[in-house]
Amino acid sequence: RRAERHLMPTGISANLALSSTETVVVTLRDVSRLGACVARASRLELAPGASVRLDLHDHQSGESLSTRAKVRWVRFGGFNTYIGLLFIPGPLREGSMLERYMGGGASAG
Repeated sequence: RRAERHLMPTGISANLALSSTETVVVTLRDVSRLGACVARASRLELAPGASVRLDLHDHQSGESLSTRAKVRWVRFGGFNTYIGLLFIPGPLREGSMLERYMGGGASAG
C-alpha cells in the first residue's frame, strides 16, 4: 500500500454507487488520503478499473462526503466482498470529514 490506512469507527454509513441507478450499502473498513477499502455483506461482481462513487455520512457530526473512485481490486471472503478503491481524480482534500480519523492532517506519502 502506498499510503497509511486508518481503521474506521462505527457511525459512518457508506454507499457505493455502481451506476446512475444502482447503489449498494457497504461498510467502510479503512481509509487513506489515496483510497479506501469497503466491504459488502454479499457477493458483488465488480471489475478492477470500474468507476464508482463512494458516498459517506458521519452520523455523529452530520457531515457527508461523496467522491469518485476507481476499483483497484476485488476479493471474496466467506459471504463478503472486499473492494479496494482509489480516489479520483486524486487524494482527499485537506479538511475533509475523514481527516479526524486519519490523525488530523498527515500527508499521504
